[in-house]
Amino acid sequence: MFDLKRIVVLVLLIQCFGLGAQNLVPNPSFETYTTCPTMNSQIGLAVPWLGTNNNTDYYNSCAPSAPLNVPYAGIGFQYARTGNAFAGQWFMNGYGGNYREYLQVQLTNTLATGDCYLVKFYVSNQGTGLKYAINNFAAYISSSSFATTGSPATSYTPQIYLVNNPIIKDSLNWREIGGIYTAAGGESYITIGNFKNDANTDTLSTNYGSYSGGYYFVDDVSVEKITTPIWPLKDTMIIGGDSVLIGSLYSGLNCTWFDMIGTPLGSGAGIWVKPTVTTSYVMQQTFCNNTFSDTVTVYVSALSVKENKNKNFKVNVYPNPADNLINIELINAIYKDELTIELLDLTGRSVYKTKQTTGSKTITVHPDLNSGTYLIKIKLNDGTTDVHRLVISR
Repeated sequence: MFDLKRIVVLVLLIQCFGLGAQNLVPNPSFETYTTCPTMNSQIGLAVPWLGTNNNTDYYNSCAPSAPLNVPYAGIGFQYARTGNAFAGQWFMNGYGGNYREYLQVQLTNTLATGDCYLVKFYVSNQGTGLKYAINNFAAYISSSSFATTGSPATSYTPQIYLVNNPIIKDSLNWREIGGIYTAAGGESYITIGNFKNDANTDTLSTNYGSYSGGYYFVDDVSVEKITTPIWPLKDTMIIGGDSVLIGSLYSGLNCTWFDMIGTPLGSGAGIWVKPTVTTSYVMQQTFCNNTFSDTVTVYVSALSVKENKNKNFKVNVYPNPADNLINIELINAIYKDELTIELLDLTGRSVYKTKQTTGSKTITVHPDLNSGTYLIKIKLNDGTTDVHRLVISR
């Protein structure tokens, strides 16, 4: 039966929460292709994507084997974030110095003057074989396409990046890069890459390999018009003495922060705070010529991390932040013993516990916990314990 009330409610939900927002990026997860990749530099097979210097790579599970297969991609291993395919490019390459590759596509519609758009893409470090993890992951919105010769496109200023411009080392999970773009009108292209030269790119040495480069996979690119903020602030917990970033890392946000009595604390998409007791904060945001407010509470726990004094028992817990998979690496030796692995929330309540018999250097667990800060305790039968702080981000 035709139900007008239900239709009205659905329309209101779409307007208020952005349900059904149209992604203006064609083939956003590179699933559509003309033929399977057979060599490097074939991003053009994922129509209508292009590389600005024709060297960006394409990976798909239809490729018969490494290095162009998914998940056996390059000399690394990665599943697609969505579907069976993704792109790959050098955000920095030691070969020749300052070498860059870019990923570009024309949007399905031009952007309208004054409208606000949420722009996102996801990256993951190839890992194996590379010496560096880097920063400077960005997207440039433009009214026309452009080509490069393999050098940094420093004449273009990208609008989409993460505030604080962090180095991304994670080769297991996909990391979101996002921001808000207010259109001048007529823009119709998005280009993804590193728009700075080597001298202005931060590097972090990894144990992934010795080649002086930063190669990353890219998946799930989106440009969607939005009219209201769609990232509500999330309460969080910290251990006494810690600092925490509240807010967002998205670029393009116009936010001002206050305490609960109205004292200004700073501006920006997110700010660092270090409360000694549980404290609430207010964010006022100007978004598409409208003002919105939200409140976030930082709960402070008295629970502390005690350093393990037994130098013969050390572990490395990674990735951190983690999604739903945690690796526990036994650093000093392969322990022929039983480990108890326990996660506690910041009130000290046990939320996950398992026992594992060690026989290899790395143990993997899947705790399936909500986002938040936890303590992870790894204990041997003799009571020797190592404790780490762990962030779950899902």
